[in-house]
Order: sequence, then structure tokens, then C-alpha cells
Amino acid sequence: MTQEDKQLLLVDLCARLPYGVIGVVKHYDEVDDSPADVLGTLQGFDNNSKEIKFVYLPDYTDDVGAYNWFSYIRFKPYLRPLSSMSDEEYEEFGATRLEHQLKCLEIDEKRKAFEAGIKFDAEDLEYLYSHHYDIRGLIPKGLALSTEEFNPYKD
Repeated sequence: MTQEDKQLLLVDLCARLPYGVIGVVKHYDEVDDSPADVLGTLQGFDNNSKEIKFVYLPDYTDDVGAYNWFSYIRFKPYLRPLSSMSDEEYEEFGATRLEHQLKCLEIDEKRKAFEAGIKFDAEDLEYLYSHHYDIRGLIPKGLALSTEEFNPYKD
């Protein structure tokens, strides 16, 4: 993971903290050192150690509310691709506004996106973060997992 990717992930996770983002951490069993992806929620950051407070979801532990601290680069959030937005959500967010912004997100070069003058306002960001959309392209970079295969946010 490049330094740029680490910074991108950290900025994104900080913005998602109030919205109960769910993700996995590769955890190693203390007895046999076998790896397993453990599901849980992001609960906080320790800026000094660059670690996150990770609370295990009840299905993965007998201790309800059990938590551990992990390096944030070991955490992969589950995010929704923008393409997975339902018709109802599309209408709620604003069809015309979203079409314009999606076109700009398809521009690969940051310079072109900047010149196009497209930016999300605070309300847009709050909606997209609270609905767990990948607005920074973390899924294609391998920094997040897509909810298309498994969606932990569904009831």
C-alpha cells in the first residue's frame, strides 16, 4: 500500500466514523496463528499509534461489545459502489445532480475533474457517507470491499 493510498484510506475512514462503517480486519488466531477476516465496526482512532478501535459484531464473538485496536491499514470497509444506488435513493439524492457528478467521477485525471468544477457539497457528502457509498474509488484500489458480494448493512 502506497503512502498516498494510506492517506486516502485514513481521510475516508475519518469521514465515515459517525456512520457506523462495517468492515473486516485480518486477525491471526493466538493459538495456531491462522488468519481469519473478522467482521466489526469502526469506533474510533488513536492518532498517536495510528490505530482504530474495532468493535466485533455479535456474530463473531461471545463478548458483546468486545473490541481491539488494529492498524487502520488492516481495516477494509464494506462500501457500496455508486452504481448500486436504488431508484428510490437516486430520486432522494437528486437524479440530475447525481448524473452530473457521476460523469465527473468517471474522469481519470484529477486535473480534468478539477477543471470540470465538480464537487460534492456538505449535504451530498453526508448522504453518500451515511449510505456507505464509495466516493473516493477505494473499491477498485483494493482498499475497500464491495457490498455487491456481501452487504453487512442489510437487515
